[in-house]
Amino acid sequence: MLYFFTMVALLTFITQTGGVILIVAYGLWKWFKWDIALLRLGSFFALYLVINLAVVPFIAPSFGKQPLPLFSETLRPQNWFTVLTNRHYVHESMYQVLLEVSSQYQQQFPDRKIVYLDAGFPLGEAFPLPPHRAHFDGKAIDLSFAYRDGDSGESLRRSPNWLGYGRYEGPAQGEPNWPQDCEAQGSWWYGVPHLFALRAMDNVEVAEDPTRTQIRMFATHPKVTRIFLEPHLKQRWRLMGQNKIRFHGCKAMRHDDHYHLSVR
Repeated sequence: MLYFFTMVALLTFITQTGGVILIVAYGLWKWFKWDIALLRLGSFFALYLVINLAVVPFIAPSFGKQPLPLFSETLRPQNWFTVLTNRHYVHESMYQVLLEVSSQYQQQFPDRKIVYLDAGFPLGEAFPLPPHRAHFDGKAIDLSFAYRDGDSGESLRRSPNWLGYGRYEGPAQGEPNWPQDCEAQGSWWYGVPHLFALRAMDNVEVAEDPTRTQIRMFATHPKVTRIFLEPHLKQRWRLMGQNKIRFHGCKAMRHDDHYHLSVR
């Protein structure tokens, strides 16, 4: 039973709803006396998909949340893991900001979409989204930089790293080096996402003009309150005049592999 409750806690931690669904599935296994491991596993995944894809989206609005689009012309998830773990829910105000800016962005860059990473869970107004500190009310989201192939210059559809985190655009000589300073101050977790940078593609570059453009569009939107970005990238990408773009402090994790957006 210790293993079972550990799995319930882990699924709740990662997906919010998975722990409860596992408890329901366990009750069904006992009711129908299903002892075959493959049958138990298959029934859990079937129940998980049905509830999270067909039920939760209709419950979430009662908590002030709604899922981000999966097949929009201007906005897309980094991967299906974000969707299957319920980490793509936002408040209505964030939803509108993302649709507005992504539409404007694609007018300038027709071959690109804004790519979202972690946003928030669907249920509750103060449920934390580990490991993030500020993703609890649907008014915060992480967004990917824009990338291009280093040889052909062609646009990439998403971050070169599967999760979207951990591929850093580190400080150059003469730029502020907060990653080094924060770790020197004891913030050992500052660069932890690098350990989970799975399936990172080689010979890929940040497309600076598209990235700078989307960040500036958000920074000038009246509903946006702040954007977290490493100071060396703010300097490098000539965004110093944008007061909403701030350093997040050493208690958070690095923001030179993505940027964080918050709305009122």
